[in-house]
Amino acid sequence: ESAYQAYEVVSQNPEVNPNKIYKLLNKSIVKVENSVRNDIRYRREAVFLPYKASMWDSLESVWKAADADPDCDAYVIPVPYYDRNPDGSFKEMHYEGASYPEYVPIIKYEGFDFDAHRPDMIFIHNPYDNMNYVTSVHPFFYSENLKKFTDCLVYIPYYILGKGLLPQTHMNLPAYQYADKIIVQDDEKAESLKDYVPEEKIIVMGSPKVDRLLKLNRKKREIIENE
Repeated sequence: ESAYQAYEVVSQNPEVNPNKIYKLLNKSIVKVENSVRNDIRYRREAVFLPYKASMWDSLESVWKAADADPDCDAYVIPVPYYDRNPDGSFKEMHYEGASYPEYVPIIKYEGFDFDAHRPDMIFIHNPYDNMNYVTSVHPFFYSENLKKFTDCLVYIPYYILGKGLLPQTHMNLPAYQYADKIIVQDDEKAESLKDYVPEEKIIVMGSPKVDRLLKLNRKKREIIENE
């Protein structure tokens, strides 16, 4: 409408003061910018892909934070995994979607269209892709493939290590190559990674498993105090 009004003014009076047109259009541009900034709320999508329910504690506190964010849709999608034969072929498939806590809303992996959603963030705790000789998640959920569907693939280890550097054997695992962000538990682990991955990938954030233990300890103390 402002552009049309400016056109009408210029067409009727070619000698109109350019500053008048500038002010008319700039006023509308400022209103549009303010509206986009203040009136349009951007919602993010965060997808969590555990495979063994016993390892869910390595993702739970991060999921809880995302789930509590009013501008974030957080999805928990347990993925199937397979035992492997000595030759590397797949044996029986396992799916543990029914084994998660009742307060965790589960989405079946067959019903989520990754290409349509293209999540803002995908969180994984399995770094191996095809390099684990004992088990394997379904190949669709290898980090190499998941990277096609998001601009922020985040790897959070499912284990806690003692003091010292990361083992050398970890450095060549696929998740370290394909993840955009790698969560490490302390500065020593971060330092040991810097020769293998870009420093901007590394985030020192502790471990969600520790968050879980601290929460359980608090609950235990509350129970004892109430008794």
